[in-house]
Amino acid sequence: MNQQHPDLQFLPETALKELFNIENIAKILESHKERLQSDISILLSYIETRATRIFAVLAWSQLEELIEEFFLYDFNDEKLPVRVEIDEEQNLIEAFSFRSRWLSVDEHPFNFNRWTERNIDAFCDHDQWPFLSPIFYEEKFRYEFHERTRMPFVDERPQSEKETLFSVVQEWRIHRDHIRNPHLIRLPNDPKDHPTVAVKRLKQLDLTDDEFKTLTEAEVDALETIRKLNHPHLVRAVAYYTRGKSHYIMFPWADQGNLRDIWVKDRPKLDEKFLQWVFSQLYGLAEAIKALHHSNKEKALRHGDLKPENILCFENLEKEQNNGFLSCILVVADVGSSRSHDNVTELRTNSTRTKIGTIKYKPPETELQPNEPLSRRYDIWSLGCIYLEFMIWLLYGPGGFVQFREDLNSLGENTRFYVVEGGLDLRNRTFRLNGVVQRWVDWIKEDKRCPHHTAMRRLLDLVVDRLLIADISRASSVFTRGTQQTVDSTATNPAPVPTIIIRQPLFEVDPADRLKSSRATAEELCDELMMILDDTTSKHLEWIDWSVSAQSGPGRFADRLGTTDN
Repeated sequence: MNQQHPDLQFLPETALKELFNIENIAKILESHKERLQSDISILLSYIETRATRIFAVLAWSQLEELIEEFFLYDFNDEKLPVRVEIDEEQNLIEAFSFRSRWLSVDEHPFNFNRWTERNIDAFCDHDQWPFLSPIFYEEKFRYEFHERTRMPFVDERPQSEKETLFSVVQEWRIHRDHIRNPHLIRLPNDPKDHPTVAVKRLKQLDLTDDEFKTLTEAEVDALETIRKLNHPHLVRAVAYYTRGKSHYIMFPWADQGNLRDIWVKDRPKLDEKFLQWVFSQLYGLAEAIKALHHSNKEKALRHGDLKPENILCFENLEKEQNNGFLSCILVVADVGSSRSHDNVTELRTNSTRTKIGTIKYKPPETELQPNEPLSRRYDIWSLGCIYLEFMIWLLYGPGGFVQFREDLNSLGENTRFYVVEGGLDLRNRTFRLNGVVQRWVDWIKEDKRCPHHTAMRRLLDLVVDRLLIADISRASSVFTRGTQQTVDSTATNPAPVPTIIIRQPLFEVDPADRLKSSRATAEELCDELMMILDDTTSKHLEWIDWSVSAQSGPGRFADRLGTTDN
């Protein structure tokens, strides 16, 4: 059995089938035929098709002949685990099956004729558990396990652990026999090795049981929806399961880390293959958000907490060989989490929405329209921040990325990509990109590798002109140029407090110009990125100006401008 600790030991599925194949079962039954009244061939068929685990438990306990009792009462593996209660005064034995929510089993094999109380206790309390380690299948998502179920992990402790406010994520190696999901989990070539998974345990915090159940269902429903989308750039959960009162979600393990991990490493040489990979991944991320936003017509999903740490790098299972970054696929993760976190906020009167999620990548409407529902274009702003950081890493390497982050932090630990101006009155407030972000944008524009006829410049213009701007998707077509204020696109019940008001019009805006002045939808972002990809692959556009040598980023923001501009 796997594991050294006796309470963690389990028999892997392959070992179970090898030890209790039809030949071995026949030999064991033959050795007990004098104590068996049933036909051995009938017992053999019953064990092979319906009671292999029961027979394994009995063999482990050296009670093989008692298999006949299970056969006579038509008690099979589906009724395990089983619990037995003995009433000695009334000479009564009751059996309860976990699979039937601990309902009493009308007819069962446990009796005083062939069982001792000690054997019954041993069967229920100890002997059955090593043979009931679950198998996770591709076609099934939700599972319910007894609290004593031994999970099919091959190590006593997780390889790593990360704790957040809402969950604990552990890295586990799962036995290869117990994961049947080849589209999500690739088995190692070494038959003695095992794949790695991420197991997320949800925290109940100070929520009531009903509140926790409601929030968990919201997250699990979102993950199940995403699983059905089957999008290569949206993380697909392997399983959701309960073990006793604890709730867990299993994911593939991102063995290459997340975007933040990538950006602190040296990038490959900038060449056509690498930039083709980068832009295809940026397009894939936009496609993922598009799929997410249109996954449910009645109640569309949004991510709500896009950040580099929530974009994971997985090995592309369609690639036979590992070619570094070119074999990596970027995948959006933690989709259901932010939805649950928002619900947690609503349940807690002492919390505010701005505390949930990562402040740095939040859009201006969270401050300019604090009482309005958040629209799906919330995610587009966050993508714009991520794309800009990606460009900085591409052009100036990990040193440039680290410098950009230090520049931002020089303005405050939770500095966003924008600053709000106009005082406390919401009606007069506007926003602009903060000094650090604007300085790096201007620096890239002056980078001779990024003239207007390059994909890199097209990407920068897309980020600045269509992503990092106000969400005015449903504002009046008549508005003041330069005003960054907007009414949230999903607002249905305006709050009875002062909200954002569009200033009186100074001129009519052409619809085409208005489109350029509004934050892009996910569909529009995908279209723009696809045009860039098409133009480069058809040689109508260069990725960058290859004739210009690499350049460094700007000097430290604090050194040149001081710390007064934010």
